[in-house]
Amino acid sequence: MSQGSKYYENERRRHEAVTRRINRMLERRSTALGRLGSVERARAASHVSRVVMDLEAQRDLSRTILHCDMDMFYAAVEMQRCPELHGKRFAVGHGVLLTASYEARQRGVRSAMAEYVARALCPDLLVVEAHFDAYRRRSEQVMRVLRTYDATLHQRSLDEAYLDVTSYCATQAMDPRDVAAQLRLDVYQATEGLTVSVGIAPNRLLAKIASDQCKPDGVWYVPPTRDDILAFMQRLSVRKVPGIGQVTERMLSAISIHTCHDIWVRRVELSVCMDSYRTLLAAALGISDTHIAPPSREARRSVGCERTFAPTTDGATLHAHLRTTCESLSQDLARQAYRARTVTLVGKRDTFTRFTRARACRAAVYSFDDLYAVVHALLEQERAASPTPLCLRLVGVRASSLVDMHLARDGPLAQWLKTPRTADRGPVVCPVCSQDIQVRGMRTTSINAHIDACLLRASHT
Repeated sequence: MSQGSKYYENERRRHEAVTRRINRMLERRSTALGRLGSVERARAASHVSRVVMDLEAQRDLSRTILHCDMDMFYAAVEMQRCPELHGKRFAVGHGVLLTASYEARQRGVRSAMAEYVARALCPDLLVVEAHFDAYRRRSEQVMRVLRTYDATLHQRSLDEAYLDVTSYCATQAMDPRDVAAQLRLDVYQATEGLTVSVGIAPNRLLAKIASDQCKPDGVWYVPPTRDDILAFMQRLSVRKVPGIGQVTERMLSAISIHTCHDIWVRRVELSVCMDSYRTLLAAALGISDTHIAPPSREARRSVGCERTFAPTTDGATLHAHLRTTCESLSQDLARQAYRARTVTLVGKRDTFTRFTRARACRAAVYSFDDLYAVVHALLEQERAASPTPLCLRLVGVRASSLVDMHLARDGPLAQWLKTPRTADRGPVVCPVCSQDIQVRGMRTTSINAHIDACLLRASHT
């Protein structure tokens, strides 16, 4: 549908890059297998057996994990807003689609698809604006229900979460399938008709795959036994495994591996030609993490926002989109209580190639004015350096090297400042360098200068 377009040419370049990568892998495989005599092959098989034993030692069948995934969430909320969309082929979000109704999916329309490709596949497609405020409200209702089953659930997105209901099943004396049925009913009632698909399994990977298997509006249960897990996994296409994308699928297909059973059968061969064979082997065995908890704030690496639009070279239009993006990011940083020491401009040219330009800030920033000042300068530099008028179809801003303001409010310096002090008190310990500061006779400005100097040295190191 996109043949001859810039999108097609970009996809063709990516395809060729993957082809070169596959050829290198095949050469590596051919060389490695050519060197494997009977002794070397036995040694390789022994090594893989030890890897399998190590993986099996990590198998945990004691937990009951649910993966809850709302059914075509954005589209379902839009149908609640506009009931006339029921039964129509429609998608949500202009430029790059957020999601599509099941009727549109029958024509090949998918989430993350370029709008013009979707319209070519489905000429009668309706594309409606996204309304994130409505999605957030519904998401809050859903998560409020889910937290009654697991207060420490891991929310992956507005419409997706992992729950550990092991304790809930025990205390309520309920079968996991009965818990899932009650949960789905609670969500349906709380959201006035939205449905959720639930996968039940002993770990996160299996629960995620199971919820995909039962869409829409279903439940899939993987019993907590090794035999049941292996039976569930062996017939599964490798593309159905979370983390295996189009590139890995193509690489595996090049050596005739199409299912998880193929990974197991060809495990020795994989060990000599793919660095990720251990991860692939763990997936084929259905072994994964069982720990469910909210992501820690310390683990957060960045906060970002992007906008897609019709390709343009107009500077005023580009900066208008950039301002809107900075406003959203500033609100997100304020709501999440983060500041950023690095600000990055993200752009996608009309050729669909992406670029990033980053700048470190002297002080941590979060306000619209500070963010926009940085990315405005970066965009102007990019426009000036471009040999032809810079034509973009996406701009984004990413804040990284985050400073957690929750920690700043409760950290050593904050506690030090909250400590009552008297004029005749002797030396106190600097909260940064741990050296004594003589308080008696010193002006507040002198104490501040000492702490500022320590903070400056700390930031440089």
